[in-house]
Amino acid sequence: MSLVDDVLAALRQRHATTQRIDLNDIGEVIGLQAVSYEEVEEIITTLEAEGLRVEQIPTAHEMGLLQRVLAHARRLRSELKRNPSVEEISAGAELPVFVVRRALENAHTLGENGPTK
Repeated sequence: MSLVDDVLAALRQRHATTQRIDLNDIGEVIGLQAVSYEEVEEIITTLEAEGLRVEQIPTAHEMGLLQRVLAHARRLRSELKRNPSVEEISAGAELPVFVVRRALENAHTLGENGPTK
C-alpha cells in the first residue's frame, strides 16, 4: 500500500460520518512524511471524487513555499543535529524571515491540529 493509499484510508475512517475534510486533517495524517504537491493533489482529488468535501485548498505557490521551507529545515536539522532557527532556514531557503515563519506556522497547524486534539 502506498503513502497516498494509507492517507486516504485514514481520512475515510476519520470522516465517515461528517463527509468533510479540512486540510489540517490531511496534514495531520501525513505528519512528517515527505509528500509531493502531486500526491497532495491526488489525495484531494480522490476524496472529492468520492463525494467528500475538502476545504481550504492551498495554492500551488503556497505549497511550493511550504515544500521549500520544510526541505531546508529538514536538511539543516540533519546537518546541525538540532532544530534550525527561522533565520537559519531563511538564509538556506533564500526567503524572507516572515515568509519562513508563516510557512512554519502553516506546517505546524497542518501537522498538529485535527479531531484528535
